[in-house]
Amino acid sequence: MTPQPPPSPEMAGTPPPPALSLTAAVNSWTAGAPTPYSDFIYGYALGMAPNSAGQSIVYTFGGTSSDEGGTGMTVKAYNVATNTWTGKQAQVVVFYSNGVGKIGSRLYFSGGYVNAGSLPDASRELWAYDYSSDRMIKKANLPIFSAEGVSGVINRKL
Repeated sequence: MTPQPPPSPEMAGTPPPPALSLTAAVNSWTAGAPTPYSDFIYGYALGMAPNSAGQSIVYTFGGTSSDEGGTGMTVKAYNVATNTWTGKQAQVVVFYSNGVGKIGSRLYFSGGYVNAGSLPDASRELWAYDYSSDRMIKKANLPIFSAEGVSGVINRKL
């Protein structure tokens, strides 16, 4: 026989619960600053790396939006601690890449499509983003064309 919890006390005369806290609770969602795009965006990849102060920065790579005419996207950075977005100088012309993996002080992403139109062309490109200098570094091409995949890092290898 399983023990049963004791019955709850009567609620009559119980004060209302305290006001909700603005701190994030475990296993919950908290709304952040709106994205810097005035309209829709799709096909981008996200990667996270700390800044020099140790704050988590989420970077957006590729995709398209009505703001930039579907020709590519500048890298955007969201600072989780300050709840702010900033635009970077580096640009990425890829849509639906294979995700992002962090190795050392760089974020790597591969493949994707090079056109956002109705007949996209898959890519073999591999890029490293050096977030400390806001610089894209072209790496050796993948052996196959690939898009909409998944990336991971094991033992510092993509």
